[in-house]
Amino acid sequence: MKNAKRIFVLLFAALLILMSVMCVSFYDNVKASTVIDENMVLWQLEDELRYFLIGKAMEIDPEYQLLTFSDEVPLEVQESINDNMTMKINDVFYLLDNDEDFIYTFHNTLTQENVSRHTERVEDMDEQPEDFYMYAQLNYDERGNLEANNQIYYESFRRFQASDLLASNIYVTYTFEDYYGYGTGEFMDGDLDWEDWEYIDSGLIEVNMPKNLEAVIAIPKDMRGIGFVANRINSWDLYNAYPAIGLLAGALILALFFLFYPIRIAEEVNPFLLVKKWKGELNVVWLTCFISAMVVGCMVICGHTINNFLVNLLQNYQIHNANGILAVLNFFVWFFTFYLISIALFLIKYMFAHGFVRYLKEDTLVGTLIYWVKHLFDKSADIDLSLPLTRQVFQIVALNTIVILLINSFFGMSFVLTIIYTVCLFFWISSKMSKIKNDNDKMLEMTRQLAQGNFDNEIDEDVGVFNPLKEELQNIKTGFEKAVQEETKSQNMKTELISHVSHDLKTPLTCIKNYIVLLEDDTLTNEQRQEYLNNVKQYANRLNTLIEDLFEVSKVNSGNIQLEMIDLNIVALIEQSKAEYAELLAESDLTIITSYENPEITVHLDGNKTYRIFENLFTNIGKYAMKHSRVYIDVKEDEENVYIEFKNISAVQMNFTSDEIVERFVRGDKSRHESGSGLGLAIVQSFTEVQGGTLKIDIDGDLFKTILTFKKAVKEALPSNEIQPE
Repeated sequence: MKNAKRIFVLLFAALLILMSVMCVSFYDNVKASTVIDENMVLWQLEDELRYFLIGKAMEIDPEYQLLTFSDEVPLEVQESINDNMTMKINDVFYLLDNDEDFIYTFHNTLTQENVSRHTERVEDMDEQPEDFYMYAQLNYDERGNLEANNQIYYESFRRFQASDLLASNIYVTYTFEDYYGYGTGEFMDGDLDWEDWEYIDSGLIEVNMPKNLEAVIAIPKDMRGIGFVANRINSWDLYNAYPAIGLLAGALILALFFLFYPIRIAEEVNPFLLVKKWKGELNVVWLTCFISAMVVGCMVICGHTINNFLVNLLQNYQIHNANGILAVLNFFVWFFTFYLISIALFLIKYMFAHGFVRYLKEDTLVGTLIYWVKHLFDKSADIDLSLPLTRQVFQIVALNTIVILLINSFFGMSFVLTIIYTVCLFFWISSKMSKIKNDNDKMLEMTRQLAQGNFDNEIDEDVGVFNPLKEELQNIKTGFEKAVQEETKSQNMKTELISHVSHDLKTPLTCIKNYIVLLEDDTLTNEQRQEYLNNVKQYANRLNTLIEDLFEVSKVNSGNIQLEMIDLNIVALIEQSKAEYAELLAESDLTIITSYENPEITVHLDGNKTYRIFENLFTNIGKYAMKHSRVYIDVKEDEENVYIEFKNISAVQMNFTSDEIVERFVRGDKSRHESGSGLGLAIVQSFTEVQGGTLKIDIDGDLFKTILTFKKAVKEALPSNEIQPE
């Protein structure tokens, strides 16, 4: 998975870098393919050029009056219009006069006055260079007629109309009534009063055209400034189509990338791993804001880079390597814009890949709120029969009252909301009743199955109000199963008991019977008779031992056993048992290795029963331990318990489990060649457990380990007034 995520990150980063580099590399092609002709320039600067022409004509000819007013025009209106024209001309001068990309020269043929600016950028003002966006020669004769020596249509400069010059400066008040009819308002446009328009539009004001004026206006293609002309003619929004197409194409490529790439890999990589954890509304808000800002920023920076505005700006501040800086800036703008678009596309795929409905429920604030409200209703409607019903009914009524009060707070909308709430409440109650009915059917089916003795039928899902009954039925089922298992086990044990007892009783009885027949022969010698008598005695002892063992186990299992509990030294008892069975152990050449943490360990046990435990363990070791091997006996203790371990190597393969070996009549030698009742470890376990201890058998390969655990004897504290002996 780590390699898959690493590959995804590399591919994703490479795709973003490649698209960003390609988008930046096409800037020169976009600039070369964008055509800016003289008609476009004239259309962009028409109003400003007219005001500039008039202002410069007034500057080199003080006697030139732009407007001639009829006597019907009041003086205050004349002053207002003149002031407005002066202000407008000054505004245009501020924009154009100091713009280094606006070249002009004006010459009054009558007064011989000249005014020019930035003419050093044109070698010969009498010829139109080819590297200019606009090169206009405007000549007005003594009557104010225009002669233009180029083919551009300068009709707007041939005759000025007062309505054309002043229409955009009228102060207009628009009265409107809002949509609901609650009030009115107004908005304003222009600088002149609306009442002045009747004089302007009626022809009472005449515009005087410039006379005896020769003007040359040029705008170079190689713009150096960052002023008004450059931003108006070669504006950044002129190139908006390119970033728009580039972003759409990049978004399409990224959509295909995320469409075919497995979502399980992408969603485990940041930032996708992070944003998928945020709520949907939050992602919509921040992605909309950031993507909108980055798209606008991409268009603005891209446009200002293509039109050389940013290059000129950096060069004006004498920043070196301006082109390199802009290339890096544009790369990162494109990169992060595509990056944000990628996050939006991932979220769209994540939404549909994991389920649109699931996304609305779990990953949106509205869905979470609806789920919370529904959960609140469901929780209030969950009836627990073990609790007081009055309290539960009160919760439902209280919640319904709160909802009704909230609906009534909407006044005019309360009727509609009440109907919606009633419909929703109907479907909600219907679903709850349907669930109760289904749960009831499930419980009835489970009851019928139990009645028929089928214990395999279970109900795992929630059954609402019937959950307590389901738990009780599960307990009944478990109890039935346990009782059946115990009964089956008891029957099997009885069968095994009869089989083993009959076999183990029949064998010595048959032998005794046969030897009695042999003893009846009068021809036997004394030696033969004595041998037969010894064998009869041996089988009689074996039969006696078996019967005694059966009685011992039966007493323990029935609880009919008397214990004489005393404090005894468990280590000394082990040593005594070892000594008494030394001969049996020596026959198999077994070496006993003991390890006692403390030779004086006192336990509160029945001495005879505990001795019988060790007797049976040593007997088993003598019978089944590998000859010429070692037997380990370890006695350990802690604050509460004593642990006794017997470890030996088995002479035969142990093809049984630790649970099987302590069952009755089970022998380590399943061929039953060895003598014995098969009750040795069963007696050990019974005597151990009846004294409050535990027996544990561990089998590891050929290693047979028996672990006995007993509680240590509790020493009673002496009374405080008694002095302990030294």
